[in-house]
Amino acid sequence: MITVVGRKLVIPEKDSQIGTTYDNNSEVRHIRLNRITAGGVDLANLRFKLDLEYEDAILDTCLLDAEMQENHILLTWSIPAACVSHKGTVWIAVRAYDENGTIKWATNPGAVYVGHTIFDGEAYKGHLAEFEQLEERITQKAETLDANESKRQEAEEQRKANEERRVNNEAEWQRQAETAIAKANTTLEKATEKAEEATQAAATATVKAEAAEASSEAANQSANTARQAANTAATRATEAERSATAASRSESTASQAASTATAKAEAAEASSTAANQSANTASHAADTATTRATEAERSATAANQSANTASQAAATATNKATEAERSAEEANQIAQGLGGFNGKASSVSAVDEQGLLGGADGTSNVQELLDALAQKVALELVSNTKLVEILSEYIATSSINNTGLVTEEGFVADARQMNPNVAGSLAAKVKKNTDDIVTANSNLASKITVMTYSKANIPIVAGDDFFANIPVDIETSAYRWVFPILSDITGDNSTKINISTCIWQNGQVHIKGNNQATGTANISLSGIVIAIK
Repeated sequence: MITVVGRKLVIPEKDSQIGTTYDNNSEVRHIRLNRITAGGVDLANLRFKLDLEYEDAILDTCLLDAEMQENHILLTWSIPAACVSHKGTVWIAVRAYDENGTIKWATNPGAVYVGHTIFDGEAYKGHLAEFEQLEERITQKAETLDANESKRQEAEEQRKANEERRVNNEAEWQRQAETAIAKANTTLEKATEKAEEATQAAATATVKAEAAEASSEAANQSANTARQAANTAATRATEAERSATAASRSESTASQAASTATAKAEAAEASSTAANQSANTASHAADTATTRATEAERSATAANQSANTASQAAATATNKATEAERSAEEANQIAQGLGGFNGKASSVSAVDEQGLLGGADGTSNVQELLDALAQKVALELVSNTKLVEILSEYIATSSINNTGLVTEEGFVADARQMNPNVAGSLAAKVKKNTDDIVTANSNLASKITVMTYSKANIPIVAGDDFFANIPVDIETSAYRWVFPILSDITGDNSTKINISTCIWQNGQVHIKGNNQATGTANISLSGIVIAIK
């Protein structure tokens, strides 16, 4: 390593040969100098160059990379072919200046040399090494610009896609508006249909009134039929009574025959022959009489049953007659309500229970009530703007989607999306993410290491920039991210310190700032480093 002591370059023997005339970018030299000069000037903000002088007063300049350390500045010289194109002694000197040229600084020349080799390669073309390096950096910048242009084109494509999406959304909004208007028209048509149904209901009421009149006539006919049934029952009762009388007469005839037989039996006792014949005759006559008596008894029983049946038929006929009379009364009541009915609804009287024409329970007719009802339908239902607005705000079932990706106006998500127990629903996904976050947070403490750092007594001249490199003992290979945080600045004029950079670099917290005070600042820095595995 080449060291700058004051303005003198101290070049070790092993670093004195910078290459051969064949070399290209095969040697690197490091030059270290104090950050603060003997006069107290901080060189950290200067731009560093390396001037070269070959034999025959040939001059060249090379760029140097600068790394700011706490107390030193480390310069790196990557040696290209242009710097070793002339063999022999090469005088080098470090030169530095700020961007405005207000501060300039340089070292005394120091000698290095370029060795000779058998194959020297192409001859030197006279290009300055500094220009070659600048050209390389311009090429890198051009590549960066090309990459940025690619990103700009991607952004433009995204903008066009967003514009197309906006136009499509406007078209969808127009479609939804047309759908709402169509729904309103459909509602109006349905209301008109309801009005027509009300008119049909009035016609049906008229038909029912005519049917009521027909029912009245049928009731009168039923009453006449009931009277005829009653007369028939009375006739049958008379016939049953006659049958009972005839049965009684047969019983008397049988008794007389039995008496005659007894008399003949007594007469037969006088003569055995006549008695046997008379006995046989009497026996037959007695059997006949017995048989006829049994038949007479059966006829009497049948007559009694017929009489009971006739009584029941008479009772039934009486009930039917009563029901017919009631039906006739109801028919008369209906007929009274339809008194003067001429086939028109206006001739049918009615009670206005709802107060459609004024007070409740007022007397009116069917036609007036229908006219009032139709007017209310037209004014309060068909022409009801508020109703149309409310109906247009209803959400159609086709606009209800069972998905958590509903983002368009006029569409809603199915309620199952809010149920975390439904697999694949939005609520289930949110619950899973929440559980994952809780699990990750529970493991977070074992993956984070926090360490403190501090540095005291940093002198800064008024208006100067400063650099601070603070080492922190962290094995960075075990961590994926390392974040330094500057938490406190104390000391003289500490409130006037403007911090522009606080980064983690090469195992150190690298802090850059500026003293904006009018006087010298002497500050201390402290903070923490967060390392995450």
